[in-house]
Amino acid sequence: MAPDVCDGYDTNCNNPSPSSPGAPDNVLENDDDLDSYVQCSGFVLAAANTGGLGLIEGADCLDVPSSTNSYSGAVSPGASEVCDGYDTNCSSVTAPSPELADEIDNDGDFYIECTNFVSAAAGTTSSNLLVGEDCDDTDQLDFPGGTETCNADDEDCDGTPDNGLDVDGDGVTPCGPDGTPGNSDDDCDDGDILNFPGNPELCDGADNDCDTVPDDNLDGDGDGVTTCGPDGNPATTADNDCDDSPATGSNNFPNNPEVCDAADNNCVGGIDDGFDGDGDGVTTCGPDGNPATTADNDCDDGDVLDFPGGTETCNGDDEDCDGTADNGLDGDADGITTCGPDGIPGSTDDDCDDTLDEVFPGAPEICDGEDNDCDGNLGTDEPATVVSLENTSTLCLDNLDNDCDGDVDEDDSGCGWQFQTSGVTVELKDIMMRNSSRGWIVGDNGTILKTTDGGSSWATETSGTTSDLRSVHVQSNTRAWAVGNNGEILATTNGTDWIAQTSGVTSSLQSVSFVTNSLGWAVGDSGVVLNTTDGGDNWIDVSATVGSSVTLREVYFESANVGWIVGHSSEIYSTIDGGTNWIQQSTGVPTGTTWMSVTAISTSVAWVSGDSGKVLSTTDGGTNWTTTNTAGSILYGISFDDANTGWVTGAGSGVLATVDGGTSFSSQTLPSGSGTPRALDFATAANGWLVGAAGMILHTTSGGD
Repeated sequence: MAPDVCDGYDTNCNNPSPSSPGAPDNVLENDDDLDSYVQCSGFVLAAANTGGLGLIEGADCLDVPSSTNSYSGAVSPGASEVCDGYDTNCSSVTAPSPELADEIDNDGDFYIECTNFVSAAAGTTSSNLLVGEDCDDTDQLDFPGGTETCNADDEDCDGTPDNGLDVDGDGVTPCGPDGTPGNSDDDCDDGDILNFPGNPELCDGADNDCDTVPDDNLDGDGDGVTTCGPDGNPATTADNDCDDSPATGSNNFPNNPEVCDAADNNCVGGIDDGFDGDGDGVTTCGPDGNPATTADNDCDDGDVLDFPGGTETCNGDDEDCDGTADNGLDGDADGITTCGPDGIPGSTDDDCDDTLDEVFPGAPEICDGEDNDCDGNLGTDEPATVVSLENTSTLCLDNLDNDCDGDVDEDDSGCGWQFQTSGVTVELKDIMMRNSSRGWIVGDNGTILKTTDGGSSWATETSGTTSDLRSVHVQSNTRAWAVGNNGEILATTNGTDWIAQTSGVTSSLQSVSFVTNSLGWAVGDSGVVLNTTDGGDNWIDVSATVGSSVTLREVYFESANVGWIVGHSSEIYSTIDGGTNWIQQSTGVPTGTTWMSVTAISTSVAWVSGDSGKVLSTTDGGTNWTTTNTAGSILYGISFDDANTGWVTGAGSGVLATVDGGTSFSSQTLPSGSGTPRALDFATAANGWLVGAAGMILHTTSGGD
């Protein structure tokens, strides 16, 4: 009997089964899974592929019917080792259990670690394996297709722990990288991609960095409110911190009580709102927010007109808040404005003239033409208008101190007649002023005086004669002539040096008159009339043309053709042809009168003065004369400034003045100590001189009034 060996046969033919003669009686020699391998070991190779069994070898580590294990046929010594949870090629002592560690389901989750798991093996092993590629075979919860829970573990073995649990995709799960919920690395808001640990905080009302504090580090001033506010929306400004600066913002946030500090403490959009009570734009602490620095503070927050830089009006109020009411409205800086301390214009405390610092209520009244004390009245003797010099008839007769020098009317140096110093004591007989500055005076003993300053000083000039000089005529600043007793004629061509001219007569000459530097006349005693056409180099006796034998007192020529001669015995002669013919005028001329002086302002308007206080006037060149009897006596001199204004003077008469062309005259007062007047001359209606006995010179700048 042959020994029974591993060959797939009943080698010793002792199988009692009549239905399967020759079939091995050893079940280990049966190929139950039909994979050509049997379980027995030591397979006789000679039996391989014999008997129609198709056996190849023994040592099949898994040989069960497919109904028992559908994968059994894939496991045999001839198989290649694959990932299937078996010792697929039956090469280990543990076969059919796997010999490779990555095919062992250590954690009992039915998944092994190897890759490319043979799907046909799924569920066939004793472990009921499902698939390979278990990423963590130590953790029953980690396997492909496992359910991810937040624990930092890759439970579905897709290579990413906790995938599917980072809902917002920001890379952080609710349990964080450490997989432990409740720790600081957790995503505190897995519904918002902007919120996770370590993310920079944005001002949005959310806890972006998941440190449990929304918008932390975005509250720069630490006042508990950010620039986007609790709602996290910068656009909704009502709850935003309007000033988050660490330096200035800690007191500025919504609903904070407003204080006066130049900041928007309650963040409503207005600085120091509630502290500008009058609505003028300035608070009681000012733009700098500091009540202590008063220069910019509203000094009166109850008055909309009062604030720094406000416009001062005169009302007693400090509208520009500089500490002084109505400043800038005291134009003269006398301390009082035009509305006064009570701020009400029109009351008695007002400065009635804010251009003059000497005018204000209570000021001492001084003579300046101003109501200094603002009581509505000027001072005693005070004029409404102050002049530099009180020197007109109007000013000198109004009982006012018009130039405020302390003297009223005739007491004023500019009023009436005032003495000038002649420096001589002889009688001064005639004066002629070239203008208000320059003129000459002549008198007894050959006296000649000249002034160039209106008589402030009179200088004696050398005449070269001791004869009494009776008349002087001034033609220019350098040309003048003087005549006197004994036929004396003197002339100057330089205004200083006097040279005798030859008259050809010995009679006393009473008067001289020139029209040009060449053409002149002189008259005197015994009807003498002289004429020159060469400035006096040659004088011609033309007495016969007049035909008088009486003393002729004065000659006056208004033009080269028109002139008059007057003298004793009521004689008045006129010429209209330059002296070729002289006609005695008598119409209206009183008889028995000595005429002393004649003057004219035109060829038709002239006046004559004489004894008994008589003054004649004509407006037709002398064809007709009209007599005015004055209160005077002998009227030696006469002077007219215009058709209305004139003066006469003489012994017992003083000075008489007219403003109506000689129709009437009024007496002017001469200063005490005045001598007998002999002549006068006015350069203007105001500026005149009077000369007479004992070297007297009087001057007026007021027309003599």
